[in-house]
Amino acid sequence: MTILRSGVLRNWKMLRFSRSISKWVMHRGYTQSRITSSSFAALMGVTGHDIYNYFNCLLGVDFRTWLTRLRLEEAKRLIDSRKDVNISDISKEVGFSDRSNFSRQFLLYTGMTPGAWRQRKNVSAQSSHKDGDSVDTVRGRNRII
Repeated sequence: MTILRSGVLRNWKMLRFSRSISKWVMHRGYTQSRITSSSFAALMGVTGHDIYNYFNCLLGVDFRTWLTRLRLEEAKRLIDSRKDVNISDISKEVGFSDRSNFSRQFLLYTGMTPGAWRQRKNVSAQSSHKDGDSVDTVRGRNRII
């Protein structure tokens, strides 16, 4: 019976932890630039072991990878929606303290630099502007076909 109770307690703790993470994400806590798995564990009121179990075992990624992906997804959204904002400012806004690290991580994650990501939106908007001409965007170059 004790094993059953500890399993239920563990599941309840993980459910509560999961809800806390969702709230933290909703309030954009991931934009804090100096967050570590230790500081995150303290903030969430769990142990480092809980962090490891939740991210590595349940989600299949470590905390740092999960955090970086959150930031990069937000950066993609901001680059697409806020054309007037400098990419360097966006990198800081989503929690990267170093622009070169942001660019490197963005390239690894998307296969494009942040500037190329922004340009691809401009290219796809141009593809529908000519009288039925289609635009080939191989390697970022526009060619009317």
